[in-house]
Amino acid sequence: MTRSFVWIQQEICGIKLYIYRSNVRSATTIYFLDGEQFKETFCNWIIEHKPALNFVLIDSKNRSDDYTPWPLSASEAMPKDFGGKAAEHLAFITTKVIPFCESEYRFTSSMEKRAIGGYSLGGLFSLYVGVNTDLFGTVLSCSSSLWYPDFLVYLKEHPFKAPHPKLYMSVGNEEGLTASNLTKDQIPNTMAFKDWLEKKFQANDFKFILEEGNHGNNIPRRVEHAVGWVEENCK
Repeated sequence: MTRSFVWIQQEICGIKLYIYRSNVRSATTIYFLDGEQFKETFCNWIIEHKPALNFVLIDSKNRSDDYTPWPLSASEAMPKDFGGKAAEHLAFITTKVIPFCESEYRFTSSMEKRAIGGYSLGGLFSLYVGVNTDLFGTVLSCSSSLWYPDFLVYLKEHPFKAPHPKLYMSVGNEEGLTASNLTKDQIPNTMAFKDWLEKKFQANDFKFILEEGNHGNNIPRRVEHAVGWVEENCK
């Protein structure tokens, strides 16, 4: 274990975790993907807001494998391989990360006090988590890679496992607009899922934001919007 100004750094099975423990005993814990990428963003947000939230930022050995629901071979439509090992990564989080954090740091052990979130493929994985386990009451889906083939159909066939889930979604208004590969479906698939799903939630349990820009624009601000929503709605 190592410490920084904000983070306690741990490692489980070769995966780094960046942990922040608030002073509030019953605080909601946000488990967020791509910890190395987002540790500075969340550090700045924590210093500014001093939230009644815990954070567990989780790294990945190979995000193209760990965050995708099934394999996708490289082609002209997407020139890289995706391993489709989301089930294995979810098992790692549910059997290793959550038990460790709730034992070591005494984070509240309830679905209502756990959120899972991510950006891009991390957001895709967060939706996968929401429909495959009831351990998380809140899902944060930021600019999720909903272009992934057949995933929209999969989501429509698999309801969220939590009895009364909360969902935050966002997408940039220019994502995929000029693409010629699979990412051209980013906005159409996101909006189709949003329109299909929104009516299934109570008003305060669902939030959608159409952000400005392309997929790589203003990423820190987009994830800050998501955690700010958790702070306001998941107390």
